Amino acid sequence: MTSNSSPSTPASATTWSPCSTLLLAESPAPSIQKFMVFAATRKPDLIWMPNTAYTYQRGVLFSDPTFLAQYDLYAGAADYGIAIRKDSPVRPQMERQLSIFWSQVYPGTTPSDYLVHSATWTGQKHTVPDN
Repeated sequence: MTSNSSPSTPASATTWSPCSTLLLAESPAPSIQKFMVFAATRKPDLIWMPNTAYTYQRGVLFSDPTFLAQYDLYAGAADYGIAIRKDSPVRPQMERQLSIFWSQVYPGTTPSDYLVHSATWTGQKHTVPDN
């Protein structure tokens, strides 16, 4: 991410350009609570979803009705899924780029084929027995 601040600008005064508001929910893996707070307060325009190894975090995100109301979530896009904020001021540009990307990487399909409309999850964590 790039910011519009100078090195002497305090972090709290940093402003972000709309195109740079990208959240990589990847490495290091943030706690899901911190991630959800960040997403709700900073409203990133684009989120690259967590690796599929983070099943709990993905379950929380994919089944959150508030998250799905604010973002179009394309499951599996760019390996792990991407989410685009519905009210992003740069959404038209992102959709144009998404269409170009999609036609090259997933020929014969459209982003709407991967759009998550709703998801449910019990929230239970599972463990492997010690047998």
